[in-house]
This record gives sequence, structure tokens and C-alpha cells, in this order.
Amino acid sequence: MGKELNFSNFLTLIRLFLAPLIMYLIFQDRNILAMSLLVIAWLTDVGDGYLARKFNLATEFGKHFDRLVDKILIGFVFFAVLIKHNYTYWIWATLALVLLFIILYRFISGKVIVTKLGRFFLGVELSLLILMIYGIVNQLILIIFLICVLIPGLNYIVRSIRG
Repeated sequence: MGKELNFSNFLTLIRLFLAPLIMYLIFQDRNILAMSLLVIAWLTDVGDGYLARKFNLATEFGKHFDRLVDKILIGFVFFAVLIKHNYTYWIWATLALVLLFIILYRFISGKVIVTKLGRFFLGVELSLLILMIYGIVNQLILIIFLICVLIPGLNYIVRSIRG
């Protein structure tokens, strides 16, 4: 178990604790601080993967934990933006169902598929979240965000089925 508790996984843990804090800051209209912490969270995501590969710190736990924390971070921040701007919850519910399916499938199947497409869309999602925290929220951005979640989700399902 000692190998599971490494610096790379510690960075992921930091990101997990930042998610509710960012959500709280959004509700408190501390948008600059919320955006700054989201960027820091993003950097911990980039950093944990880099460190895991560079220094052979990758663990099965870390692979699953990292993806789960990514989804928690995205979900918390997106949910906070939707509530703050009085947008309908069906968008968040759709997102939650898709992410829940992916997370459950990963744990049930034991497969962790990380693709360049998925990493790219995660970057786009985080960029859109920064815009939304700043206050630029409209139906077009929400639809683009939802598409950015669905495309890698569908890609993940297709790759899993193909083996």
C-alpha cells in the first residue's frame, strides 16, 4: 500500500480538496480566487500525470483516483455555476448521469482508458469553466460544454466495447 501513497497521488488529493472550496468561492462571488484555484487544480492534474510517468509513480489506484477526481472537480464547479446563474438542472443531471456511467463502468470493468482526445476535451472543459466562473454563461457555452463531456464519454464507451 505504501507505493499507492506517493507525491503524484498527493497532488490528486489536493485537487479533490480544491473542488468544494472552488464551489464555495463561486457562491461567495470570489470569482478571481475561484478561477485561480481552478487553474492550480488544473496544474496539479498535469503535474500528477507527468510525475507518475517520469518517475515511475503510476499506480492502479492513482489511475482510477485521478480520473474520479477530475470528474468530481468538473461536476462541483459546473454545478456551482449553474446554480449561481439560475440555469436549468437538466444539463447538470445529464452530465452527472454520463459521468456516473463512465466512473461506474471504469470500476466495474477495471479498465482505465486515457486518450489524447479525453485530455484535450478536459482542457476545453476547464477553459470553459473559467469563462463561466468569470460570468460568461449562456446557452451556447453550456451546449459546447456538454458536447465536450459527451464526445470523450462516447469515445470511451466505443473503445471499451471494441476491447
